[in-house]
Amino acid sequence: MYFFKIKATPTSAAPVGPDIGGAYAHVWVQAASLSEGEAIARSYVMDYGWFVESVMLALKPSEDQIENLDISERANCEKARYHGVSAEFIAWPKQDRTDDVVQIAKMESPYGGNSSGKQ
Repeated sequence: MYFFKIKATPTSAAPVGPDIGGAYAHVWVQAASLSEGEAIARSYVMDYGWFVESVMLALKPSEDQIENLDISERANCEKARYHGVSAEFIAWPKQDRTDDVVQIAKMESPYGGNSSGKQ
């Protein structure tokens, strides 16, 4: 199991409102290697209509580290165990806004059904 923190910006195809400026995608992937996992994570984020700016973090956490994740991140990891890949997008508003609102919202999967992975 691999974890990637990806900085991304929405394209016109992204299922988000026009006030979203970008997001950190927390992506969990089951893969044979870190490089394979990164390719899957990048593709998954792009499938949601987001442009990958950079991979900020790429690692293979231990089971002990996974057990100590917060409840939201652990749920994201468990979805990836079941589906092979899962992502949570933690978005921020465009820079021209004056508030500091961060939006976490479910997006419809580009594969149909739920947003937890390819089916």
